[in-house]
Amino acid sequence: MDMNIYSVERSYVVPETQTALDALLSLKIALGEWSEETLFDLQMTRFERIEVKKRVRLETEGEEWDLGTCHVDMTHKIRLPILCQTYLDYIQTDQSDLLTLPPVWHVMTPKMIDPILGSGVNAVSYPVAVFDRKLILGMEEDELEKFVDEFDRDSHVKYQMLHLLDSLDLFDPERSDDSEKTYALSDLSVTPPPFFRVSWGPITSLLATEEGKARLDAVKLLGVKFEPLQIIG
Repeated sequence: MDMNIYSVERSYVVPETQTALDALLSLKIALGEWSEETLFDLQMTRFERIEVKKRVRLETEGEEWDLGTCHVDMTHKIRLPILCQTYLDYIQTDQSDLLTLPPVWHVMTPKMIDPILGSGVNAVSYPVAVFDRKLILGMEEDELEKFVDEFDRDSHVKYQMLHLLDSLDLFDPERSDDSEKTYALSDLSVTPPPFFRVSWGPITSLLATEEGKARLDAVKLLGVKFEPLQIIG
């Protein structure tokens, strides 16, 4: 059975805004605010990852919670919105509808998340507040804790995190090769929903069928690309 499956990913080269991004980088370097080594992939440092995990454990009363793969809706336990940091002027210039803020995966604008939630998939969303990374540079841990507690989140909630509550056993590990990104279907009779995630294979990816891709294509998203998975017989 032929089946097209796509990984929905952030595109780091957005033609509509590339000129503006190049100008922003040149300006920031000239002002001494950024260096040539400044990374724009929105990755967290090790310290920042530890801080997020610590706050999650605190808010969930000690329970471990992987925001990307949790099967249980725990919105009644965690303090919302989820707080993330990045270079705000970069994402405002980029204007992408999809952010990558590990370990908080699949952060997107309402323009992107509405077609996904409206497709009938078993999912919930959580508000995400983003603050400027420059505000915490050089802070000690106790200063960072105070900043987080005092941060005015409500006025900065412009994104949502998608949380798919189900995972599919879609790929056969014995006949697939995850390192080569080639996947064999475990059951040819299974028809995936428009958007889904899998229990084995690209487990952190938001996957989409042709129907899901068409739903997102229809709203003309910025900074989003669809990478086709290689499905083998």
